[in-house]
Amino acid sequence: MQTVFCPGINADIKSKVKSCEACQLLLPSKQQEPFMYDDHPSLPFESVSADFFHVAGKSFLVIADRLSGCPVAVSCGHDTAATRVTKMFCVFFREVGVPLRLRIDGGPPFSSHDFKQFADRSGEFITSSLLHITLSLMDTQKLP
Repeated sequence: MQTVFCPGINADIKSKVKSCEACQLLLPSKQQEPFMYDDHPSLPFESVSADFFHVAGKSFLVIADRLSGCPVAVSCGHDTAATRVTKMFCVFFREVGVPLRLRIDGGPPFSSHDFKQFADRSGEFITSSLLHITLSLMDTQKLP
């Protein structure tokens, strides 16, 4: 394997791609979202990210601590309605405390009227895109 060093090659490639009409047509339609890390928790479960995943026809709510990276997965069965999800968060909050910040993706259970009322009573709930939440969940292992 050989390595070649060419000062400014990245800028040259970006410039070429920007000026190439065929390249512009083939670029992904969704631009990559910049990763923003503005959260510096000092205590476990002070800041958490949450989302759903599905395995073998069952749904699970995963809540990840942004300080330790510790994930908690709770089985939802087939019920991901806002009232059920709100009850699941209440049980979780009783066990570990109410986080100062909860990052969610704004999906159907999280955007309902019931969940918004629950959020207003509970703390700072930050809605972000699915990609950002996924990156947040994956990045919890890399936190200082």
